[in-house]
Amino acid sequence: MENLSAIGLLFILLGIILRLTYFNSKNYFFGYRTRLSMKNVSNWNFANKISAIYLIIIGICALLAGVLANYLLPKDYQTNFVTAIVTLGLFISIFKIEKKLKKHDEKNNT
Repeated sequence: MENLSAIGLLFILLGIILRLTYFNSKNYFFGYRTRLSMKNVSNWNFANKISAIYLIIIGICALLAGVLANYLLPKDYQTNFVTAIVTLGLFISIFKIEKKLKKHDEKNNT
């Protein structure tokens, strides 16, 4: 259970750090980095603000999934369950962030 909870706590911590960190310029080391997010500073800040929220949400979901898996699933399936929740959360968040980022970019560059 401790290891399963740790991944959730890690995502929450990374989300909080990303949310509290303001970048004056784009970087290649930390943050939400896609072609569209790195197009300009406005997109960069917008994408990182949103991705921080999604990281926290994924972390909370992973934490809850870890606790539930510990009590409801056999030991052999617990890690796979939490990994599936995190992976699904990441795919959904990337899709949603890119969609919102595209609208933001179109709005600010027209």
